[in-house]
Amino acid sequence: MTLYARMSTGVWPPRLEDIEPGFWESIGAAFGDAWAGNPVPRTMDAWNLRQAERSISDDYIAPLINAVKGGTYDSFLKENPFPEPVALSDQEQKQRIKDAGLEGHVTPHASYTAEALDIILEAKREELQRKEILATTPASRMPATLAAGFGASALDPINIASAFVPVISEARALKMLGAAKGSWGRAAVRAKIGAVEGAAGAALVEPLVYAGAQKMQADYDMADSLVNIAFGAALGAAMHPAVGGAKDWLQGRRGMRRAWEAAPVDAQSEELRLGFVRDMTTAYRAARPDVEEGLVRQQAEAAAALFDARARAWAYDTGRTA
Repeated sequence: MTLYARMSTGVWPPRLEDIEPGFWESIGAAFGDAWAGNPVPRTMDAWNLRQAERSISDDYIAPLINAVKGGTYDSFLKENPFPEPVALSDQEQKQRIKDAGLEGHVTPHASYTAEALDIILEAKREELQRKEILATTPASRMPATLAAGFGASALDPINIASAFVPVISEARALKMLGAAKGSWGRAAVRAKIGAVEGAAGAALVEPLVYAGAQKMQADYDMADSLVNIAFGAALGAAMHPAVGGAKDWLQGRRGMRRAWEAAPVDAQSEELRLGFVRDMTTAYRAARPDVEEGLVRQQAEAAAALFDARARAWAYDTGRTA
């Protein structure tokens, strides 16, 4: 980590508050801190730690490999069955933590093998280094560090999927888009929907992130969870207009009707749809009396939904009532 001292203070040696990291180190720390808190890295860290807790010592692995190479694998296992992983004692763990200079930051755990503890110590070193860089980063770089953190969150596939958790019904969303004025109005509507659905999606995956952070002994609490949910809302608010706008543009280029370009659902259209369901149910029952009642209803509902979509699109195109 490169540190720069502000020499204009006239104080030598420079004080801690006179030392700041380089610009790109601040960006890297913000990106790394946000990336480490994403669902995929948290899940992978917990998985790797779990595997390390089950690790077997090299004293057993080396002879096992030789037995495989020599073709004596079966006889070796009969004489030397797989041993249980050897966890470090509490005193051994405390000594290793002290030697690493991480007393007060990492606590021993009964399941930690040497490999598992090394993973925890390395993760904690990296976490403390990132936080030290961010703590000494000037406030003027906050927009850049926030952008870096946002970019890291947007790269996680689980975060992307969670930004589109359906909270607002499709009918309501289409009604809102149909009432919006112009592309900017539709972008604003999509941003509002995206913020709601992004926050809901982030809240759904947050238990996964929190559990992984606790497993890795990360400095992560309720405040961090709320920040993660806020990032989810921002991610949804950014992605919905981008994806929706791109889709509108492509459909316009192909001369296709947009999803929101249809007459809205009202009492009359709903009565027409339900009547179609009743008529189709009767027709299906007469044609196939051997078919299960639930399947007949599903077929009728599907046919009615297709009819309803076509009828409301026709009503939109012609300006008439279906």
